[in-house]
Amino acid sequence: MGQKMIWIDESLAAKLEIVNDVAKLKTDGDLDKVIKMLTDDTNNMSECLDENALRFKLHAQQTRDNYEKVVKEEVDKTYELWEKCEDLRDDARKKIDTFIPVFKSISSELDKLKQSMTDINLYKIEKLIELVYTFKQMSEEDKNMMAKLLDYSREK
Repeated sequence: MGQKMIWIDESLAAKLEIVNDVAKLKTDGDLDKVIKMLTDDTNNMSECLDENALRFKLHAQQTRDNYEKVVKEEVDKTYELWEKCEDLRDDARKKIDTFIPVFKSISSELDKLKQSMTDINLYKIEKLIELVYTFKQMSEEDKNMMAKLLDYSREK
């Protein structure tokens, strides 16, 4: 049998190839086998998809369970940390409460000292410093005479 060539559109050529393949299978008697094989493959793929879907659901459930477990653990740790902070805050409050009276006492003493400093007569201090400086500049003879005058004034 001879072959003949004709020019046809590419889309039509692809369709003719499929028709030729089917006709060839029909004449070879393998078409029923191919259809059965395709049906079996489709069933196998469907089973695989169902199995993969179940695996995915199981994985999603395990992920949710693990996430829930981790979140619960972190929340529990946060509560523990909060309780420790509360204890530390209470301890700090107690220490502050014991410090406040001491601070008030010290503050009161500082106020008294400040008032005493403002009551000092600076003029008298300046005169005393001048007197000490003058006394330091005196000769020994003048110092002895000054000592005798002071003794004499104390006796009276």
